[in-house]
Amino acid sequence: VSIVFTTSEAKSNQSIIHSLSQEAKQTQTQTQTDKVLILDIDNCVYSEAEIRARSSTGQGIEQQIIDNTHEFGHKELNLTKKECDEMYIHHGSTVEGIRQKLLSDGNKGEEEIQQVLRDYYQHVYDGIDMTCLLPQSDAY
Repeated sequence: VSIVFTTSEAKSNQSIIHSLSQEAKQTQTQTQTDKVLILDIDNCVYSEAEIRARSSTGQGIEQQIIDNTHEFGHKELNLTKKECDEMYIHHGSTVEGIRQKLLSDGNKGEEEIQQVLRDYYQHVYDGIDMTCLLPQSDAY
């Protein structure tokens, strides 16, 4: 598996997708089990507006993450949308905010906190519609 981290500095170099696609095609001739995983950090590989336009839900990736985070915060932690957003701003990430909230509440041990965080990741990311990232001809 090839893992590629991208950052906003690479936004101007969107040829990375083309290069990875070409590399994946060449590798496929060697073995059918190789895969490429792209971890996109802060929308640097795609435009959220373009994704919204191509998405079957009408939502971009980032908006789906935000909505799922708000839903998890409300259902599991009894937080408002504003509290979820403030947690993100104050701690630099929602995950750290959840961790700090659970630690300060003092009623969960480290294993329980880790389970809540696993539940968070599953709730927030498992249901995201990523077909909008496929080239238009492959999306159907």
